[in-house]
Amino acid sequence: MKRFFIITALHLTLYTLHLFSLTLSTEKIAFCDIEKVFNSYSLTQISRKQLKEEKKKIEEAIKKLEEEIKNLEDKILNIKKSTYTVSTSSVSISTQTLPGLSLEEEIEKKRKELKVKKERFKKELEKKEEDIREQIIYRIYKVIEEIANEEGYTIILDKSQLLYSTTARDITDEVIKKLEEKFK
Repeated sequence: MKRFFIITALHLTLYTLHLFSLTLSTEKIAFCDIEKVFNSYSLTQISRKQLKEEKKKIEEAIKKLEEEIKNLEDKILNIKKSTYTVSTSSVSISTQTLPGLSLEEEIEKKRKELKVKKERFKKELEKKEEDIREQIIYRIYKVIEEIANEEGYTIILDKSQLLYSTTARDITDEVIKKLEEKFK
């Protein structure tokens, strides 16, 4: 009895595989290297350049703020050096350090400001990158969908997901060309 079930299960599996292979043989399959399309697309390159320029401006603003903090720290150091009085018994700080305290508070304020700006700029850049990436991916998939409808493809795979195929057609270059034409 157990042998009967095993043989029956084996027959059903083979029959299912045969039906699946018949179904696939009638499918029109293509593949596309999405990464190549993404990296080749002119909007990707333009966006990367713009983001790089924005990042440079942000880094300059951060550097300026860091320099302000450094200048204030140097100022405090100079004030402290000039306010030390040397007596015969010890070295002490005179009461003229009160301006230094306000500088220390200002430094702390600037440090907090710097930290907040760094975090905000990082989040803004990440958001812009993500928005641009989503927009480009959306355009790529729209073009792929259009090509699939025009040419009757029932399955289009990303090249990275394709292990082997004798019948699938590479439409990567076609997608790049159509993407550039459609979204100039």
